[in-house]
Amino acid sequence: MNLRGSNKIDAGFSLSSMTDLVFLLLIFFVIISTMVSPTTLPVDLPISANKTKEKPRVGVRIDADGNFSVNERPTRRSAGPRRCTAGQDRQWANHPSC
Repeated sequence: MNLRGSNKIDAGFSLSSMTDLVFLLLIFFVIISTMVSPTTLPVDLPISANKTKEKPRVGVRIDADGNFSVNERPTRRSAGPRRCTAGQDRQWANHPSC
């Protein structure tokens, strides 16, 4: 005895009709958006006397001999504060850059 039914229901869902609908809505909104001209209020923006200026660029070059140049002009070392730590001071006692 055959108790199982011969009618099988397809559990799949066809998305073709939904994609057609989405495509038609897309076309509709594109056409409508080109027809509608937005109404805007004219706005008078303030004009500033101060213009933003480009920040000056500074190029610093140190060659292999330890000579400095700023914007392609050679400069001499200033007698400013030393930047070596105590350990580096002992290690590089004769080094002119410390």
